[in-house]
Amino acid sequence: MDYAISVDGRLAGWTILDPPKARLRIFDLASGRTVSQIPLDTTDMGSDDASGVRFSPDNRAAVYSVLRNGGRTLLYQPLDGSAPHMLFDPAPEVIPDFGWSRSGKQLAVVRQKPSSDVVLIKDQQEKGSDF
Repeated sequence: MDYAISVDGRLAGWTILDPPKARLRIFDLASGRTVSQIPLDTTDMGSDDASGVRFSPDNRAAVYSVLRNGGRTLLYQPLDGSAPHMLFDPAPEVIPDFGWSRSGKQLAVVRQKPSSDVVLIKDQQEKGSDF
């Protein structure tokens, strides 16, 4: 379960990943009442290294990392239940974190590109024999 607090501090959102009915539940913090429940497309939310759900600066949407077309992007899911949309084209990097400027006009995204190398180590004393 992941959670977020809205910018104005009035709402809280929890992701509930109970397959097959994953959803984002939005609560009014003053009353404790559920304001809305939005179905989440978790088939492509992906791995543990993906960023969690956040509120948009205007508190009108939940934003979270998804895997689309072989890369990661941020999905903007309006709280009114209308169709979500991608904030930018997918890229093959992991998005472990993101956040908006105080004005809400700029978005910073941390991207990590996994890499791996293979190294063959040979014992020079025993020429011709591999491990």
